[in-house]
Amino acid sequence: MILSCKWCEVSFEALGACGRTPKFCSAACKQKAYRARRQRIEKLKALAPNRWVRAMKKRPIMVDGRNASSTNPATWTSWDAVKESSAGDGFGVMIGDGLACIDLDHCFDDAGELLPWASSAIKSVQPVFIERSMSGDGVHVFHEQEPVKYRRDAFGDGQVEWFSHSRFIRCTFDEFQL
Repeated sequence: MILSCKWCEVSFEALGACGRTPKFCSAACKQKAYRARRQRIEKLKALAPNRWVRAMKKRPIMVDGRNASSTNPATWTSWDAVKESSAGDGFGVMIGDGLACIDLDHCFDDAGELLPWASSAIKSVQPVFIERSMSGDGVHVFHEQEPVKYRRDAFGDGQVEWFSHSRFIRCTFDEFQL
């Protein structure tokens, strides 16, 4: 089977029939892709230095397990504090102070390819980090933007929600690339 490297786009042959389908042509390309992904995640963390919370399903909670609020900064904390806590079953970020998110639901076709309307929505901003949502059927597009009123737009056949303040987004860090 002939594949294309996710990093350098060189064609390569997948050897063997067992295990996962390789995404990279070499260990060097895999390492470069990993470092670039870590850089994007670090930029996201830097945009939201004290806007992190733990999560219980899709509900924000503080590191001690009590409820958190998307409008009360006293209930948010640093990434390091969230990472050290075991409260809940995950983590998320509070949108605002220049960090915004486009939420695209049901944006993949039956083959797992991004639908054209979703691609257009993503290309309308300069993404800092793009991740698959908890359902696996949507994406969160984190980008820089000053706060504006909440918007829900139709991009072709899909619905796009734009958040730039007072909103909790449950994070997966399961990166999606165009």
